[in-house]
Amino acid sequence: MKLSQCLIKEQITNKTNIANKTNIGNKGYYQITPVHKSKVTCLTKLNSPFIAIGSRDSTIKIWDWTTKKCHKTLTDHKAEIGFLAKLDHPQMLSRSIDDTILLWDIIKGNCLKTIKGINLIVFSICIDNSRIAVFKSQENNYENSCSQSIDIWDFRDEKCKSELFGHKRSLSCIVKINKNKIASGSKNEIKIWDLDKESCINTIKFKGYVYQMIKINDRNIISYAKTLFSIWDIDKGNCIRILKKQPIGIFSMLKLNYCQIAVSLLKD
Repeated sequence: MKLSQCLIKEQITNKTNIANKTNIGNKGYYQITPVHKSKVTCLTKLNSPFIAIGSRDSTIKIWDWTTKKCHKTLTDHKAEIGFLAKLDHPQMLSRSIDDTILLWDIIKGNCLKTIKGINLIVFSICIDNSRIAVFKSQENNYENSCSQSIDIWDFRDEKCKSELFGHKRSLSCIVKINKNKIASGSKNEIKIWDLDKESCINTIKFKGYVYQMIKINDRNIISYAKTLFSIWDIDKGNCIRILKKQPIGIFSMLKLNYCQIAVSLLKD
């Protein structure tokens, strides 16, 4: 599988290199114009209407998804971008697969700080303006040996503050619910964590593997598995809706507004 480019268009006409925007209720998709010469790896929402898009070409582009214009390109990374997160405006955090984390002023387009030492990160999310949650590879193998625990790092002090244990299988994704709560996914389960108590407060059991998750609000999340979107009530632990026949191979997802998400796709 190879990761698609990000395209912007009113309707799907080109069958290659696609990323999409979808209406959650109606399952409608359309493409968007290319913003990278290489493959799209991650997305994050900035102050509306801007999103940041990372790529395998080591660049980050700041994009207005309503006007279909790229406003800025950030070029300080030397390797593929693996993670993007908005902090308080105008700051943003990014990580490349060489485990270098950069703190950005996205208005000026310059790097404010370089952070190293958090090695073998597979997946990471930003909790607040100083903390990130990560899970790692247990060895130098990012596909087959992900850890079963989550590390909470203070990226400004460059220190691990706590570790969350509870999954029995390798982690696949994590998502922020609010400043005190995150969700993590693995095979057959999603766990909800209270960061103040450093403990799991709910476990959602099901059959399947969670590839991606996004938050809708403080009570609901969407998980993606193969061709299904499942919408969960994380307080009750039950699935409230399933959207079938979604694209195969969604690599990253981003909530744009109350009814739309953006996704990047893997393509044969």
